[in-house]
Amino acid sequence: MQIPLGRTTAHRTLGRVADFCPLCRGFQPFRVVQVESIRHLYAMPLGGRVDLGRSKVCESCNLLTPAASDVYRAISRDPDADLETLIAETNPEIRRNWASRLILEDRIRARKLTPGERTTLLREPYDMASEVLKRRSLEGRLDLPSNLGCLSTFLLPVACLLVLPRVWDASGDSIEMATVAVGAVCLAFTFLALVTDARRHARRAIVPKLVAALRPLDPSAEEVEQIHESLRESRSPLAEVVGPRDVTNALLERWD
Repeated sequence: MQIPLGRTTAHRTLGRVADFCPLCRGFQPFRVVQVESIRHLYAMPLGGRVDLGRSKVCESCNLLTPAASDVYRAISRDPDADLETLIAETNPEIRRNWASRLILEDRIRARKLTPGERTTLLREPYDMASEVLKRRSLEGRLDLPSNLGCLSTFLLPVACLLVLPRVWDASGDSIEMATVAVGAVCLAFTFLALVTDARRHARRAIVPKLVAALRPLDPSAEEVEQIHESLRESRSPLAEVVGPRDVTNALLERWD
């Protein structure tokens, strides 16, 4: 028998800073986290923490990237500080440090990219969006329908067994059959919710950020299709939940 004893990666929040997010194409607030390796048994932490370094998580798109400790003047403990406050407190040299990238962003908006730069920059948002989706999957996060489905699968049958005998004048067999039917419906709903969870999250949270990053580059439908084909060939998790039509249709929509 295999005992699930080993090490897992955990993130411990240290505070907030301001930095540049390439997926959002601008300065954003970030959470700074300490990355640690922890011993676990059946997903229960046993201690034995080993520091693996620091990372930062964009509060807008949830992109996780390494955090250089020598960049920030301080780490803010204020959970409500706005971007300009964070820049002044944690990263006052942000515009100078990111000057070359800001120039590149200006060239993107002015449509003055070389073919090689354009190819690289078109693929960049997809790779970052894939990392965001992969991290959510590794952390086991679920959206509201999935969580409600899991909860109702356990609670509603129990509630039926407790409540139905008091409000329904029926035989014990009928109450049991009704309880089984409710449980089966809940189970079917939960299964469907879990199967479609990643796609719902991608459409709601990832596609808008991906499209916003691609929009300044104005990709053609053929370019989008080529990128998605390469994602499918590399078995990217993003290709399983986001199709090229999702992106091209969103790119065609007018901003309000």
